[in-house]
Amino acid sequence: MRMNVGRGLSRISLACKNFWNFLREKIGDVALFYLGFTILFGTILILFDKRRSWPDQIPHWQRLYQIAHGHMLAQPSPNGDGTFGGYMGNGHYVPFSNTAVNTPFAYFPGLLGFGHVRLAAFSTLVICACLIAVAIRMSGIYELVFCGVSMLPIVFLSICWPGADAVTSAFSLLFVSCVLRMLQEKDAPFKFVPLLLLLSLTLGLIKVTCVVLVLLAWLLPLYSRHKDKKKMVVVALVATLCTAIVALIWVVLTSGISPSTNSAIDLARYTQVKKDIIRHPLLMIRSFLLSFVQPINLTGDQYDIERNMQLFAGTGPQTMLPASIMLPSLVACAILILLGIRKQVMTAKGRLLVLVVTVIFFALTAAGVLANQGFASPLGKGISGLQSRYYIPIYVPLILLAPSLGIAFDSKKALRVTKLFVVGLLVAGYSLLLLGHCLSFS
Repeated sequence: MRMNVGRGLSRISLACKNFWNFLREKIGDVALFYLGFTILFGTILILFDKRRSWPDQIPHWQRLYQIAHGHMLAQPSPNGDGTFGGYMGNGHYVPFSNTAVNTPFAYFPGLLGFGHVRLAAFSTLVICACLIAVAIRMSGIYELVFCGVSMLPIVFLSICWPGADAVTSAFSLLFVSCVLRMLQEKDAPFKFVPLLLLLSLTLGLIKVTCVVLVLLAWLLPLYSRHKDKKKMVVVALVATLCTAIVALIWVVLTSGISPSTNSAIDLARYTQVKKDIIRHPLLMIRSFLLSFVQPINLTGDQYDIERNMQLFAGTGPQTMLPASIMLPSLVACAILILLGIRKQVMTAKGRLLVLVVTVIFFALTAAGVLANQGFASPLGKGISGLQSRYYIPIYVPLILLAPSLGIAFDSKKALRVTKLFVVGLLVAGYSLLLLGHCLSFS
C-alpha cells in the first residue's frame, strides 16, 4: 500500500516537473515570472484593497456597465446640460463624459465580470497580464526591458481595475513588441505580418493618442534587406491604414460627444477649442514646451502634483504611497531595464523615427487635455491636467532612445546574484504596496 502511494506521488511530482518545464519552454522564464508574480499580487490587491485608487475608476465602471447592457455609444443627458453618460440599474441617468468616447473594445476583459466589480477586475488582470506576458516573450532581446516597464507599479495598478487604461497598456506593449521582434527576425520577419496588422487594428480601438504608435511600423523598411524593403513598405503602409481607418470610424461615430467633465464645455465649445488649437500651432507648441519645465505647483490646478507623481507615488488620489514603499520596485525595474538594453538593434535613423513618434504622442496628449478642459489652461501657457499614466504606451519607445550600455557580468554567479537581488526588491516593494493599500489607517 505504501509502495503504491509512493509511486503515485512520484508520478504526480514528475508530471508537475514536466508541466513546469513545458511552461518555461513555451512562455519563457521572464514572461512566466511576470505572469505568476503579477496575477498573485494583483489578486490579493483586488480582494483586500481598502482604498481603490485608480483615477476615474467610477466613470470607467459606469461606461463598462453601459456597454454590458448593450449601449455601445454614450447617451446625452436628458436635461440637455451637454454631458454624456448612461442609465444605471436604478434607471437614473449618470454623466461620465470623460470616458464616454472610449470604445467597447477597451473594456472587453471587464465584461467577463458580469456586473461584479471584483470579478471584472480579476478578469481584466488575468487577460491583460497574459497579453503583456506575450509581449515580453515576443520581444526577444528586449524581454527584460518589457518586464521592467510592465512591473512598474503604475503599470501593475493600471491592469488591476476594469478600465480602458488596462487594455491600452496591454495592446500598446504588444504592438511595440511585435515591431521589435520583426526587426530581430532577419530571415523570417513576414510570419509576424498577420499579427502586426491585427494589432494595428487594435491601436485604433484603445486610447486615441495610441494611433501614433503605428508609425513605429515604418522602422521595418528602414531595417529591411534590400530585397525585402518594398514589401516592408507595403506592410507599414497597410498597418498605418488599418489603424487610421478604425480610429476614423470611431471618431465619426462619437463626433457628437463632448468628452469634457466640465458641463460648461459642451460639444460646440469642445469643437471650437480643437479648431483654435489647429489655427494657432505656435501657441500650442509654446504650451507644449512650457509643460515640460513649468513647476507642477504653479499650474493653478491643485491636483497636478498628485497627477504628475503617479509614476513615483502610485496612482492616487486615494492612496499616494511613500518613497519607502515605491523605491524597491522602482529600483528593481530600473535594473531590469538597464540590463535589457545591453543589446540594441536601434541605429541613429531608427532612434530619430522613435523620437518623432514620441514627440507626436506627447503633443497629441497635451492637445487632448487642452481641448477637454476647454482652455482651462490658456493656449500659450503651461498645460494643467497632464498625468503620468497617459504616457505608459510610450515608456518602451522612450527607452529605445537610450544607447546600448554594454553591461556585462564577469561570471554566472554575478548574474545569479543580480537576479536574486531584483526578485527580492520586487517582492519587498509589492508586499509593501499591498500593505499600503490593504491596511486600515486612522
